[in-house]
Amino acid sequence: MKKLDRYVSSCFLSSYGVCLLFFVSMFVLIDLFAKTEELIGRADKVAKLGYSVAQTTLEYYGLMAPFIFLQVAPFVTVMAAIFAITRLRRTNEFVPMIAAGRSAFRILMPMFVFALVLGIGMVLVQQFIAPGLADRRERLKELLFSAKTERLITQPFRPSEDVAVNVVDYDCDDHTIKFVDVSYLLSKEPSLTAENLTWDEGKQRFVYRKKGAPQDAPFEVLDVDLSPEIIEAQARGPHDLSYSQAEFVYGKTGQAKYKVLLHYHLTFPLSNVLLLLLGLPFVLRLEKRSLMVGMVIAIVICASYFAFDAVMRNLGEKDALHPVLAAWFGVIFFGSLGVVLIDGVKT
Repeated sequence: MKKLDRYVSSCFLSSYGVCLLFFVSMFVLIDLFAKTEELIGRADKVAKLGYSVAQTTLEYYGLMAPFIFLQVAPFVTVMAAIFAITRLRRTNEFVPMIAAGRSAFRILMPMFVFALVLGIGMVLVQQFIAPGLADRRERLKELLFSAKTERLITQPFRPSEDVAVNVVDYDCDDHTIKFVDVSYLLSKEPSLTAENLTWDEGKQRFVYRKKGAPQDAPFEVLDVDLSPEIIEAQARGPHDLSYSQAEFVYGKTGQAKYKVLLHYHLTFPLSNVLLLLLGLPFVLRLEKRSLMVGMVIAIVICASYFAFDAVMRNLGEKDALHPVLAAWFGVIFFGSLGVVLIDGVKT
């Protein structure tokens, strides 16, 4: 790495640190502000349970850091690059670099290298860090905003295309379900309701006694492929699922949205580089009066990419498009456009 590369890298990394701190701080402050009333209302109950509200709040938002990073990293990368180029332009350092014989793309090569490294970092965080912290974070969320020490899950699930299950109060600690309602969408089997289900390791199924049955009555088996792993995985957000977990849920349920998610876990980190290809050509215009216009155009184009990508993924999740095409079409189309734009930059 030559001296100019080190200098451009230092400009980019300093801007990246400031932008990352800004985005994370804004995320935390907005979330905390929205939940302040709820947090204050349960502070006494949390204290009675033996927990420090301040310490628990700090730990909760500390555990949110990897989750926030996975959501904002590409935005931070492109904003840091724009600010770094703006700094070089305002101090009249960009033109001398070009006059020294370097193309604009070669000058900015360190930014693209770091963007690629950050994309790899997102992949590692997604696979090894964020999923391991998700359960602890959700438990702290239950403690702070519901004053509950146990983690309960209540939501509908789709173990398969034919079965829809509504689970009420699944306990993540002892793997019990207070109430479940099973509906069959394609077959003519009657719907089923059951209470106080427990997980049977031997049968690998939830078991229960029929309502009104004596305590010594044999257990009935819930003939639905619904396990604690599937419940807990499907209850997580997309950034809380690792690649292996998303693949596991897709293999069990066959739902297209998890196939799309598998590929999205690869395409979203690539957007660190993609956004630079799309946005920087408009900031690299040599006319100073066009700098602000270029910045606005760059931000609009980057936002357009994410909007287009979200629409494509939504179509893939609804089986209107093949999941692989839905996940990769935006990357291929906008990536090709970005290569053309960056190649057309005048130096």
